[in-house]
Amino acid sequence: MRPVLKALLRKGVPARVLDAALAGMRMWYRLSRVAAQGSRRFTIRAWASPPKVVVPGTKVEIEPREALRFVEQLAKKVRDESRARKTDGVSVATDAETGKVTHVRAGEGTRFSDVVAHLDEIQAQNRFPEHGAKKGKKEDGEEYDLPGEWELGWAGEAGGVNMHEQPGSVNTLAHMRKEGQKRGSPPPYQKLAKEKGVHGYKYLFKHGADYLRLFQGKIVGNMSKLNRLKARTLMALTGYNEKRRDETARVYSAMLAKMLERASTQNDYKLIPAAIAEYPMAAQGAQGAAPSKEAWVSGKSEQKQLEELDKKYEGLLKSASTDDERKALHAKKSREKRGITGADVNVAERRNKNGKVTRPAGVKHMVSGEELAAREIQYINMFLSGYTFDYADDVDPQKVKEDVFRKIEREVLDAHGLN
Repeated sequence: MRPVLKALLRKGVPARVLDAALAGMRMWYRLSRVAAQGSRRFTIRAWASPPKVVVPGTKVEIEPREALRFVEQLAKKVRDESRARKTDGVSVATDAETGKVTHVRAGEGTRFSDVVAHLDEIQAQNRFPEHGAKKGKKEDGEEYDLPGEWELGWAGEAGGVNMHEQPGSVNTLAHMRKEGQKRGSPPPYQKLAKEKGVHGYKYLFKHGADYLRLFQGKIVGNMSKLNRLKARTLMALTGYNEKRRDETARVYSAMLAKMLERASTQNDYKLIPAAIAEYPMAAQGAQGAAPSKEAWVSGKSEQKQLEELDKKYEGLLKSASTDDERKALHAKKSREKRGITGADVNVAERRNKNGKVTRPAGVKHMVSGEELAAREIQYINMFLSGYTFDYADDVDPQKVKEDVFRKIEREVLDAHGLN
């Protein structure tokens, strides 16, 4: 599309001709929507409808909304089963003064779903240390808020995962803390999806099946301390941190564990970085886009969500009594709108204390709700590509769909050790 549009716009084009051209491109490229946004300086945006789930070995396709509604229901089943089968294999230590949690330690052979069930209970009781409860001090004496910190670890294993509670109690960041380290280092997905490095995935070539066994709560005895810690950190990030942002991570973290096992046992090493990098919530802006994705799954188009957003904030802004309140509301509305539509955001260069560039300047794309839905469908397709479904050509598509959903449910529950 881009070369065609550049050639068209270079010569100048009336609005009605541009609109007609965009309508034709929408049909040609099978997009859900194409529009020019702005007046004299405008941006052309294209929306690709989330793809369908393709059943391997058949011609059957499942509509994206139906597939994602099934994932939402399965996530609730995993949650409910985990709570119902919660064991006493997790211990909790608290601060004597504040009563807030300082350490959570799981016994050897504890299912990760069991650990998450305990963490859900702690969060519901507001027992994690809040962001800002402790203050740091800059060189000039100015104070700043520190994250609430607590430790997640496993009995008999060195190091642990240092959790940092962020503002609003929705978000927590996992830091892999090796033995002897005080706080550890946060593993962003771009590091996890690299073969080498502190957080690299090379260990999964050999230990992909062990990762699944640890996730299931089975005892694994042939992993080094560091490789075991790397596996625990990946679980904490994909199965708990992301669950705090979107409940469907209960399903996708299990799919990840199954794919890592498949990649390791079948020597399909390209699947490992793909399964990590394409993890749905790994996308920039995914946390903000999750509510919009859920609204889209329920049947609300992007346009409908934007209309409801305008109506919601119209009333809030009218009732605001100060400029500061109105400013805060405008900022909140902009964040919610970005979660619905996505956005390209300019990112400033960042350097560490030694002057080394840790983040180059550039443009960062924040995904929209529909883009997040598309990532989830693509992840389901990646997961299903490892299975074979053998049916006659005249099979009822409804039967195929039901069989596929049952297969996904069995595999996800098995990964969680809940079968």
